[in-house]
Amino acid sequence: MSRVQNFEDVINALKPRLSDYLNEKGINTKMNFQCIHPDHDDSTASAGIVAKSDFTKWHCFGCNESGDIFDAALYLEGLPNAGPDFVEKTVTSLAVKYGIEVKIKEPTEEEKYRIDAF
Repeated sequence: MSRVQNFEDVINALKPRLSDYLNEKGINTKMNFQCIHPDHDDSTASAGIVAKSDFTKWHCFGCNESGDIFDAALYLEGLPNAGPDFVEKTVTSLAVKYGIEVKIKEPTEEEKYRIDAF
């Protein structure tokens, strides 16, 4: 298992890409849109991008659900938004999609031992 040296930088660079991500999924973020949360059977445009979040969050006024690009990737593609797979699958794939450099650092022998021990 490798780890991302510039994890915070990558996360901070991905969050503002929420509108791009949603637009690529066919969601027009220039106006309100149907909620992307799978438990909300939204038949109206009750969700939108939150301007006060510097456009890094979406919110649904119908079900009160909110999220960021990582929650959107979970709801729209089933990508994990927590745990080791979050880094390995979600962060890495979104970074590649948007041309954000991910600096990988391989774990030390001691770290590998601790990972294996747990």
